[in-house]
Amino acid sequence: MRIVSTIFLALSLIVPTIATAQTELLEQVSSQYKDVYPGLVSYRVKVKTNKLAEILDRMTASIPKDVPRPEKPDLMKFWNRKYGTVIRSMTVTSATYQQQMIDRFSKRFAIDLGTLFLPAEKTEERKQLLAKASIKSATSEIAGERIQQFELTFKEPTNLGGAFYGTALELPQRAIKRLTIDIDTKRLTLVHLGIESEESSPLSIEVRHIEAGEDFLPSEVLITSPDGSIDERFVTTFKTIEGYLLPVKQERFFQHPGSDESLTAEFSDYELKLE
Repeated sequence: MRIVSTIFLALSLIVPTIATAQTELLEQVSSQYKDVYPGLVSYRVKVKTNKLAEILDRMTASIPKDVPRPEKPDLMKFWNRKYGTVIRSMTVTSATYQQQMIDRFSKRFAIDLGTLFLPAEKTEERKQLLAKASIKSATSEIAGERIQQFELTFKEPTNLGGAFYGTALELPQRAIKRLTIDIDTKRLTLVHLGIESEESSPLSIEVRHIEAGEDFLPSEVLITSPDGSIDERFVTTFKTIEGYLLPVKQERFFQHPGSDESLTAEFSDYELKLE
């Protein structure tokens, strides 16, 4: 009886230690993404895209030629370390449909690469969800890199609330049954996600990175479903500006049942604010 009690006590001490180690690795990755632009407080940059002009031309095609057309909006992207990212029109827009187009475009490209995965402001929510989940952990070596995989299984379909990935890529957050997370333990980057939700098809998300000083930024995200009905890509091209690796072009490709869409945004004339 004493031996059994001792073994039980040992196991009860080991389990929390494992959970703590798992949480710590995820938070190390989160911290790496958060700290990728040290000393940069905010920036503003001009945004150019042909898509809005194309949509505007189609929507105003039936307007008589002698009626003034709405002015094409001049877009500006604002990034702030504390408050996040937004795209706004620097041109006064009176037409409701114009503002709707700008809002939709902003949703697709007002993306903070440092909060795509494991956002730092969601640390406490992650810890709570990890405590609720049944967790399996495995280590593998792929192309010479050590990958740590965590498989989180929830007894009841669970709302993640943006704790493990942000809302920018419009990935399922509700009714999640299982979540797998692959971490490159050397670079401290998230390289793959697997999402199983009761409300949508299973998704596989592959993440590729580019080195930014001592840290890494997501440069390409591939989102696919096993049946091939969903195929998305989000690609960022970077340029070093005043010592910071910043986006100069972003492309999003969407292939869903019954629809194909591609959007491109180009960024120029950065104005940086440093500490």
